[in-house]
Amino acid sequence: MTQHMPNPTPTLPPTELIHAMIGGQLPGLGPIQLMRMHFPSGRAPHAQILHQGQVWILEWFGQAAADRRDAETERLARMGQPDSLRWNAKAGVLLRRPGTDAKLPGLRLLSDKELAERCLTDIGLKGPFTIALVAHRLGRRAVLRIRHADGTAYARLRSPTAQAAAAAIARHQSLWQAMSHNNDLRLPRPLGVDRALGLALYAALPGHPMQLRGLRGFSGIDATARALSALQQSRCDAPHWTAEDEIALLSQWEDRVITVFPDLGHKIQPKLLSIRKALRELPVMEPVTCHRDLHEGQILLFRGLAGLLDFDTLSRGDPAMDLGNLQAHLDLAGLRKDRSFAAYATAAERLFPQIKLSRIAVWRRVARLRLAMLWAFSGEPRANLSALLEDEV
Repeated sequence: MTQHMPNPTPTLPPTELIHAMIGGQLPGLGPIQLMRMHFPSGRAPHAQILHQGQVWILEWFGQAAADRRDAETERLARMGQPDSLRWNAKAGVLLRRPGTDAKLPGLRLLSDKELAERCLTDIGLKGPFTIALVAHRLGRRAVLRIRHADGTAYARLRSPTAQAAAAAIARHQSLWQAMSHNNDLRLPRPLGVDRALGLALYAALPGHPMQLRGLRGFSGIDATARALSALQQSRCDAPHWTAEDEIALLSQWEDRVITVFPDLGHKIQPKLLSIRKALRELPVMEPVTCHRDLHEGQILLFRGLAGLLDFDTLSRGDPAMDLGNLQAHLDLAGLRKDRSFAAYATAAERLFPQIKLSRIAVWRRVARLRLAMLWAFSGEPRANLSALLEDEV
């Protein structure tokens, strides 16, 4: 089973609007900070912005924004959230507070205490409950933190009608069973599901984020490498992510970048040509279980062991893919902190003698290019994007 190819590129907002947001301004609204833009299939492009100390989700509808505003205002009023929407006619955008989303009914747990009590009790938790929104990707997914009588749990929310949601839950449960006797990889324990709400509940994974400093940093990298090795050796039913899938994803981002940032696009085009060639020339290796979104934010360390989070993109793929992705994220983290994490980025390689360093380097370049294109649609300093396109940080 191969992975679905990336969805068609949606209509982009006007180039001048994107550049204005990157520059810290939204016409008719004033100063903002653009955190990141998203381009989902089947709905308007949207972005997370910071305005007057409040995070908002911005959706661009252009001339159709007024009609959309009327429909959403009526829906949110029925839900008791009349102040969750703002309308910006000059820019053709709607701004909504995170936590309001017609496609994610599980978000009702934030405001409906009776529903939360019934749902969480049925799954097996004991109240009282305190529920907070941790993350929200409009129309796609959200995460709630739930304090209960016996500790903390996290609810991952998806659309109840999305086939990908059920598949992601099944893959996590399969992986949990496969890794239950492995001491090197820690996973969030599945607690239960509510399919009507698109909710999957997991126990909180104890631990602390990776600290990239001194010997503690190398200890954390070592634990992460052991966890990744255990993941690769697991047998889990997951879709196959191929080099051609990765090339298609990169090409989709290239189209966006060239349209909005032609100067950056001219730098990216030769890089992408080189990377396409390198990926296609890699010798065939048996695919392994891959996280496919591994970065330092997905890792929790506890008593010398690493725990991994968020297995929505779990796949079967190239053994060097996760290593290269982690290295690229550490490169970006180093750029943001004006430090070099190169030693940590390469330290993980020693536990994978079966993978040639040149192969890992290809996937590191792949991930650096993807990150440069993704973060181009944000307030990321342009110097960091240029550095990611260099051969070395």
